Amino acid sequence: MKRLGLLLCLLLTGVSCTGPGRPPPPKTQSASPGRASGTAVEPSPVVRARVVLRAELDERPAPWKRIAFVPFGPREEQLGRLVLPEGLGSQPSAIAVASDGSRVAHYSGRGRYLGSIGGLRERGWDLAVVGNQVVALARTASDRLAVAEPGGSGVGSSEFRVVEATVDGAPLSLIQVVSSPLGLVAQSGGLAGTGRSEFGAFVLIRDPASGRGERVPGLPVGDGHTFFDADSDERPSGQQQFRLTFASPGLVSVHPLRVDLIARHGGVPRSVPAIVGLLEPLPVGDDVVMYVQVSPSRPTDAEHLGGGRWLLRVGRDPLLWERLPQPGISDELQHRHLAVGPGGAIYLMAPQPAGMVIMRRP
Repeated sequence: MKRLGLLLCLLLTGVSCTGPGRPPPPKTQSASPGRASGTAVEPSPVVRARVVLRAELDERPAPWKRIAFVPFGPREEQLGRLVLPEGLGSQPSAIAVASDGSRVAHYSGRGRYLGSIGGLRERGWDLAVVGNQVVALARTASDRLAVAEPGGSGVGSSEFRVVEATVDGAPLSLIQVVSSPLGLVAQSGGLAGTGRSEFGAFVLIRDPASGRGERVPGLPVGDGHTFFDADSDERPSGQQQFRLTFASPGLVSVHPLRVDLIARHGGVPRSVPAIVGLLEPLPVGDDVVMYVQVSPSRPTDAEHLGGGRWLLRVGRDPLLWERLPQPGISDELQHRHLAVGPGGAIYLMAPQPAGMVIMRRP
């Protein structure tokens, strides 16, 4: 892979770094989906009580531990960043975490450069690690898979090989690749029958080197027998309502959810019409963790109030909702902000003027 001006392939170790202290208690709780009963009969959905999450613009971000900093610069061990005078530039766009303590472009857990994977001629966009395979998205007309299988203890001798992902022989347009309990899962926006899913269609690609995929009903979590998805609708007031669904053979658990954006005027809290984006669903055990962007929908509010980013974790554990640290510069071109590492640790990549900061939360 070329020096990484367009793609940051970070496979951070969770072994050599100590995690931060115990996080603050969750702000609210949601019921958790039960285990599958094994019945073949399609169960009726169990609808949980609606949860309303407050995204307060004056809320302090939760503490994360800074574990590495990788600077921008021209040298091989640094990251490329392209600044365009006519608009948004380009910066590293994705992070993934491996279990062997390495990254691609290859850094140690403390940010020391070790090497890189070559062969990616197209612009890279997203990244996942499945077993000993490193999988990226190659930004072409149909966003093809780029697959590398590192050999030995280093990745310098391996290269990406680009393949086309397909379902029933038809090529896929891919949005994101995720490591799941069943293997590599890709999100696609080009398949029929997606409905109102916030994430498009989910496709399981058991052998990334072949690119052949099969449709699955959601993102696999837990032992792979439960699938997560989400849809939304907009009320006449303009407020979004979400339905988070965990479906297993014996239970379909639906979690209605709404996010209220709260600003203070003269010390008095008020609700502000907002746009809420659920992004990057990643499995963490039986749960799903998501990066959530919240911003005012009215231009005048957006200009004066700004927005924020939050971390949402939902599933069998108590629901977690906390504000994420703000990046030092615009992160609009950063597609994959979050990654999950060994032991369920969550990693966050945030751009700064001089480079990329890598943080971790247990």
